[in-house]
Amino acid sequence: MKIDYGKILAYWFLFIWSILTVLWLTSCSANYHLNKFQNKGGVCAKIDTIRITKFDTITNTYYYHDSLVIVNDRFVPLTRTEVRYNERLRRDTIRYNTQVIKYLTKQEKEKTKQVKAENKTPWKFILGASLGIIGFFAFFLLVNKAKRYIN
Repeated sequence: MKIDYGKILAYWFLFIWSILTVLWLTSCSANYHLNKFQNKGGVCAKIDTIRITKFDTITNTYYYHDSLVIVNDRFVPLTRTEVRYNERLRRDTIRYNTQVIKYLTKQEKEKTKQVKAENKTPWKFILGASLGIIGFFAFFLLVNKAKRYIN
């Protein structure tokens, strides 16, 4: 039995091509992504077109000679020092915020300790001591009754 590698390769190529075609036909359009970008607050560059008109003195007519396209929004990259400054500012802000959070949590812990100290009442101690004394007397009475029955 002879194996035809050309036919196998052609089938694989056709299989991969059909998968890519199906993915291409079912994928998102550019308008979908543009609308999604605009819904999130993105703004495309504003383009103004200026037409330059000329007057022909022989025929006494105006005609459009040329047009200029002016892009209003331009991206100006930051310099190296500006990038370093922004990163340092961001890092220092994060460090400051963590210090503030630590300080506030420390204050809150101290406040809760003060509140707990103020709310402590001797009633728990009094109740425990009285139950201990009652228990002691009950045990003492039981031991005395047991001695009477034994003797």
